[in-house]
Order: sequence, then C-alpha cells, then structure tokens
Amino acid sequence: MKIAEFAKNPLKYSYKYRPSAFYFWNEDMEEDRIESMLAQMEKDQIREVLFHPVHGLTIPYLSDKFCTIYKKGLSLAKKHNLKVWIYDEYSWPTGCVAGYINKLHPEYIGWYLTIENGKAVPKRSGRVHDGTTGAPWTQSEGGYIDTLNFDAMKCFINMNYEKLKDACGKYWDDVILGFFTDEPATMMPFDEGNFWNAQALPWTEKLPYYFKKINNYDIEHFYEKLFEKEENQYKEDYFKCVKYLYCNAYHKQLGDWCKSHGKFYTGHLGEDSVHQQVRYGGSLYQSLSHMTHPGVDFLNWCDPDQKYDQEMVASVAKHSSPPGSPKNVYMEAYGISLYTLTLSEMYYKWQGFAVQRVNDIALMGMQHSTSSVRKRTYWPPITNDQPWWDYYPVFRDAASVCQGISNLGKDIRKYAIMYPQYEIEQYSSQVVKEDDAITNKINAIIDKVCSSRNQYDWVFPEIIKDAKVIDGKIVFPNETYDAIIATEEFKYFTDTQKTLNSLQNDGGNIIRDRISDITLNATVWSDLISINLDKKNRVYTYEYEDGYMIVIRNISDENSLTHISLLKDDFFLSEWEPLNGKVYKTNGKITKNLRPHSCIYISITKECITNNSYPVLKNKPININFNLKALKYNTAPFNKVCALHPDKGWINLTSVPAMETPFGKFYSEKDSSVLNNNGFPTLSKEFIGAGDINFEAEFNVEEITKIGILAESKYIKNICINSQKLENPSFVKDFIWDYSNIFIDLTDYIKVGTNKISFTLGFEPWETSIRNEAFFCHGPMPSVDVCLAGDFLFIDETIKKYDDKSKSLPLTLENEGFAYTYGKVSMTGTFTKTNDMENLYLDILGETSCEVKIDNKTIGCAISEYIFPIRDISTGDHKIEIILTGVSASLMIYNANNNFGIKGISY
Repeated sequence: MKIAEFAKNPLKYSYKYRPSAFYFWNEDMEEDRIESMLAQMEKDQIREVLFHPVHGLTIPYLSDKFCTIYKKGLSLAKKHNLKVWIYDEYSWPTGCVAGYINKLHPEYIGWYLTIENGKAVPKRSGRVHDGTTGAPWTQSEGGYIDTLNFDAMKCFINMNYEKLKDACGKYWDDVILGFFTDEPATMMPFDEGNFWNAQALPWTEKLPYYFKKINNYDIEHFYEKLFEKEENQYKEDYFKCVKYLYCNAYHKQLGDWCKSHGKFYTGHLGEDSVHQQVRYGGSLYQSLSHMTHPGVDFLNWCDPDQKYDQEMVASVAKHSSPPGSPKNVYMEAYGISLYTLTLSEMYYKWQGFAVQRVNDIALMGMQHSTSSVRKRTYWPPITNDQPWWDYYPVFRDAASVCQGISNLGKDIRKYAIMYPQYEIEQYSSQVVKEDDAITNKINAIIDKVCSSRNQYDWVFPEIIKDAKVIDGKIVFPNETYDAIIATEEFKYFTDTQKTLNSLQNDGGNIIRDRISDITLNATVWSDLISINLDKKNRVYTYEYEDGYMIVIRNISDENSLTHISLLKDDFFLSEWEPLNGKVYKTNGKITKNLRPHSCIYISITKECITNNSYPVLKNKPININFNLKALKYNTAPFNKVCALHPDKGWINLTSVPAMETPFGKFYSEKDSSVLNNNGFPTLSKEFIGAGDINFEAEFNVEEITKIGILAESKYIKNICINSQKLENPSFVKDFIWDYSNIFIDLTDYIKVGTNKISFTLGFEPWETSIRNEAFFCHGPMPSVDVCLAGDFLFIDETIKKYDDKSKSLPLTLENEGFAYTYGKVSMTGTFTKTNDMENLYLDILGETSCEVKIDNKTIGCAISEYIFPIRDISTGDHKIEIILTGVSASLMIYNANNNFGIKGISY
C-alpha cells in the first residue's frame, strides 16, 4: 500500500481494525436487554462480539433454556450486523463444561505430580485454584479436566462444542466466526504452593506409557529427578512427552474440530510468564500454531511495553502461517482493570499493542448486568455503563488508525531471538518464586536490540529446522533476518544447537557473544532521518510502496523529549495524529515531548502527502470564571458505620486499621478486618456466611438540600432515618452504576446537623466470605451497596448546598466538593473571542474525557490532546461549557483520578 493513499482517508483504510468486544452473559438474559446491548454495539461500530457465559448467569449452562436464549441472541446479532465468537466454556478456564464433565465422568479429572516427603506422588486436581474461596467462578469445584488425555478432550468436545453448535441452529453458517478457548492448562494444582508458580508438574495416567513410547525407557523410577535444580536429560525427555500429549490432545483436537466445521479457532494460554508458558502451556509454539488466530490477553496492571509475550505470540502467528499470509493475533484487552481506567490510558496502551503486532483486539468487556454476583467478584471495566462511553467513538477511530499504521505496511524485523524453551524446561519447579533468572536475560536482549533502533521476532525450536542461508541472510518461509540471537547465556536443545551451527557454517550470522555484535543505528532509515538516542524510546519501522512509516514509543514512566530531523532534502517528513485523523506537514524537523507510554507517528515519503498545518497555539491564557454543577448526582460516604452481629452486637467498623481499598465493598479477609480510607466498611471475619446484615451510620448536613440514598433495590430494606422508619419509601429507578439502582429521597426526613440512618443489606452467603484482592493483586471490586446522593457539595465530611459563586482556574474538583461526583461535571462561563483565536487548548488535570460547547453547540470531544478549533466562531462574547467526564471509580474511590479537574485554558 502507498502512504499517500492511506493519508487521504486514514479511517477508511483502518476500518477493519476497529475493536470488537466481549459480551458477558451474567444474569437473567432478558431478550430486550440483549437487544439493547447488541444495538449499542452496532451503533458504536463494534465489528464482532464474543458471547461469554460467566458467573452470575441464572440459566443453567447448556440447558434447553440456555440454548433457546443463545439462539435468540444470535438472531439479534444478525439483525444488528454483528459476527459472533463462541466462548467455549462457562466462565474460565476452559475444560470444565460448568463442572458437568467431572460430575458425569470423574475418570477424566486431571492429575499433577508433586513431591511429598522426598517422593514424587501423582495427585488428582481438587478444584481450580484462583485465590478466591467460595466464589462461583467456574462451577469446577470437583476438579479440572485431564487435558493430557485424548479421550477426556474428545468427551469435552462432544459435551460442549457439539452442544454449542446445535444451539446455534440456522445461525451457525452466517453468524458464527469460531471458538475462543480460555487459559487451558496442562494441569491445575490446588494445594501445592502458589498457583502461578506451580510447584508441581503435569501428569496423566498414560504418561508412563507415552513416555516410554517416545523416549524408549521408563520414567517412573526417575520422577524425583524432574524436581531437581540441576539440569538433566530426564527433564528434557519428560517435557517432550508432555508437549506431545497436551498440544495434540487439547489444541490439535479442538483446532481440527473447528477446521472440519469451517470455523476459526482462537483463545490464549496462561502466558504471563515464561515459566507459565511451559508449566501450563507445554510449548507456546506447538499450542498456538493450531489456532487460526493465536491469542494473548492483557491484564491491565501490566504495561504493554513490558509484556514480551505479546511479541512471542505475534511471532508464532507469523511463523505458523502459510507463506505470505500471516495469521491475526487476537487479544482480550484491559481485563481485571480497576474502574479508574480512562479512555486515554486505554488509547496509549492500545498504541503499544499495535506496535507489538496485536491486530485483532476485543474490549473486555460489556456486561449484560452490572449488579449481583458479577459486580462483587471479577470485573471488566470496558463497558457502555462507564460515564465516558459517549466518548468511545474518539477512542475507536484513533485506535484503528494506530493499528492501520502498524499493519498496512510491512514491519521490518532485522533480528530473531531464539526462544529458550530448553532453559525454561530445566528450571526447577521446587525453587521457583519468580522466573526473574530467565526474564532478566530476555529483557537484556530485547533492550539491546531496541536500543539499536531495530525490532525483533522470536524463533522457536520447532521451526529452526526450516531456516536456510541465502546471500548471508537467514531465511524462513515468512521472514528474513540479518541475524539470530542465540547467546551463550541460554542453553538450547542439542538439535537446535546443531542447526544453529549449520546455519553459521553456511554464512549466517548467529550472535552468541552476549549480544555485543548488535550494532547501533543499523537501520533502513538511518540515512534518511536522525532521532535523538534517548534510551526511553523504541523505534518501529514499516515499509510502504512509497516510503516508510516510523513509530517512536516512549516506554518509560516519564516524559521524553524527542527530536527528529530529515537528512535528505528530496524527501518529506510528515506527522500523523490518530486522535483527529490528520496528517501534518513539517519543515523537516519535529520536536515532541512524548508522554509516558505514548507514540509519535511519522512518515518519510518522496512526495508531499498533506496540506494540513499544525494547529496554532499561542499559549496565551484565557481567564474565565466557571460555575460548577454535577450533571448526575454528587455522592458521599457515611460516617461511623457499624454492623450488627447476631451474637456480639454492634461492631464499630470504623475502628479497624485503614487500608487503601474501594469503599462500599463489603467483604472479608480470612485473618483480619479491614476498612478503606473513606468510612465505608469491609466486613470482618465475624460475618462470614451471613445473609442479611444490619448497618447504622451517620452523616452531617450544614443546610437542607436535596439528599437521598443510592442503593440496589434487591439488596436494601428496613431503612430508618432519625428514628423514623420509611414504611413505603418512594424511589426513582435511576441508572448510576448498574441497572437495579434506586434513588430514595430523604429530603423530608433529614435535619441540619447530625443525622442517623440504619438499613439492612442482603448478601449471598458466599459473598461475605470471599477473599478476592482484585483477583490476584489488587483491591476487591468496587461495589457501592449504598451511599448518599443528591444536589450538594461534600466538603470536610459535611454536606453543603451548592453555592453559585463562580470559581477561577485552576479547579481541582475534589477541593470544590466534587470528590465523589459520579460521571460528569459541567463548568459554564463566558469568554470573548478575538480574531487571533484559532484553537482552544485545555490543560486537564489527569487524562479525563471532555466535551466543549460554545453557545450550546458542541465544537469537539476529546480523550487526550485537548485542542479544539474555534476559528469559525464569530468574534465577541460567547457562552462556553466544558463537561468533564470521570470514570465509575469517581463514585467509589476517593479522588480516584488523582487530580480530576482543569488547570487552565489557553489559545
């Protein structure tokens, strides 16, 4: 493709890279709600949707009723022009069929090998271990399936894939894309050490049989050798057997079934560390090569720049493809993110996905219901329930252009890194705490390659035999490299070493000596442009028919000043801005202060491709006083919260030590009581297993204003305010953070000064015993069961009326009483437009989505780069309104965005 064509209409050529979405089926699945969700997706140009049955679903998985509703969902997807991926399980990980398979076929319960008193012992999987006690994640309490067993996986296909196919009916051919499999594993130990480090090894009853068949000797007497620190042949032979069993029994059988039925096969492994890639995935290459769309996930506490597994999966996709037709890389993105996640953060992370060649991304995810079970356990933040969803089209368009830049040209990869499969297999499962010993070596190689301004692929032991040397280059069916990096810091399989030696003897460059041979600035564009050599920057190069696209990414947590200069007068340097879809001409130089983990996009062409000029910013401040108003409710917590224990009486929940967790979420640690820093309680262990729990609390009012409580209708009852019981409280159904919310007006019952309130909240019994620190390492899911709401300010733990006095910039909304504002805050004022004002620039505190209106007409919406054109506005006085949109956590976490507000306006 030509850059000149792309520049004419970036959105047209990037259309196919728009996000798709996970759709979580997590409650009653009413038809009208399914229709409204899918209609919303069509409206927002979501291209594909994955139906994901998940905990909270009230309909038995694969029941007749489930299948009827599933078919109806597919008919509505077709109506709204959506293609559908089938999630192949109830919740995760794949393999349990919602627990049915182990109940009906206990002979297929999985195994693992562990050490007891110095002896290796095979044990059955007790249940899926995910750090949560009592939560209905997978209905897999009976154990995980034996994924190394061919018959077990055939049974899984018959019980699950065939049943799901039948449920699709006539929509199978023209609506269904394929199946998504989620984090299957070679084993699932429960009681042996930490889940992710897995001080255990995969095993199945027929492993000794297959081991002898593959390796020509018995393994039973050497099991203990597999757990030793020292390198030995038994480990290599053992994993050779495990890889054969797992990759063929699981992924090949599922992949072949999908292929025979004309459908795609995707999903992802537990690939977050190289240790997982072997312990749980056997072989990253062998497993993923059976997928038509090799997949990877992204959990939001990680930064994409540190996730080398994305590049690994992209390399599998490249090398396992038919020559000339690389596979797509599918990603479920932003999972397990806190509700503080903003669209701007999503956008900059997306840029990282794009340069790492992930090109088929599904937002995780849009939930059918945000109430009940799902709300209180595992959460996806990317949802049309978020206050910022109105700004999603800005994100969508910019994200797709970033993908287009990285996918419409050929990405240039000079180096290949040899994947250290042997080294990982030899790593002792008994001493593993973190696999830093391996990942530090990997990161050192990656840093050296990237500091040379080049990029890399991974090559794997399974494909090294396909390489040959032509004219000094190392050629694979789908890529050619200047060199393969196989440093002496890693050990490799004997066959791999022989092949590397042979390639070297044929004139190929095999870099072995601690990567010192990687040369700085040996790039295809080094004679065309110069870039300042800041170690914070990585450079990605894409070749087009008429030039190069260059993406420079700041991988640090600090701003990086980047200078780019054109070296040849007969070329043109242009800057691309995905956020507005424009391409700007330059004078041959660009200076950009890159924010952390963001990119700059430039093109180098022989012909000038644009007439767009940079927006004019004179950095002159505009002084405006603003009146503030919350466009929804302002909210506040209670003080002095107590809970009634049936035996111990009232327990003061505000007396336990403070802990930084979202407020309003009632849960329990196994061994301690905790309270967040805002007065909303987390239940102590005394309440484990409780159903209804009585609470009492206080709040202070300075002046009577509209005030009430927000709650979920099916959880709250017995409300009493200042000793007066609300017999039949009037309430308004109002979407605030889910679809079961009610606003109960208390204005006629409150008084100036201290008000006392009591109420009863209902809980599922397991809910009060859950130990869920945001799944693995974060705080529990924000879940405000009840809070104060109304038209007020909340300052110094006292509720006050809005005052109408105008405020000057800067405005930190927390300081103005909007610490708990949900959703949107309106700022209105007036300014005088002069002839030299072409653009307004907003200096926003935090990366907040915002809209600017002049005289009640929207002139622009932005998620970052807050520049708004006003050259067509007439001179004179105008009304201006700036609407700042927070995240759901603004309601749930004190000052969730750190600084939520506006610093200044200039032009």
